[in-house]
Amino acid sequence: MEHTPPNETLVRLEGAAKSYTMGKIVVPALKPTTFSVLQGDLLVVLGPSGSGKTTL
Repeated sequence: MEHTPPNETLVRLEGAAKSYTMGKIVVPALKPTTFSVLQGDLLVVLGPSGSGKTTL
């Protein structure tokens, strides 16, 4: 197993977005989102049903 230096970015998401089309209607599933996860961070994805957690 490799050693990861403290505060190293392990995951970076930049401008991720997703929308679905239902007929002529565009439904945003995930609005543009940017974040980083650093070593030692605890990440929780929390939100109501339909807020884009699974899509993320």
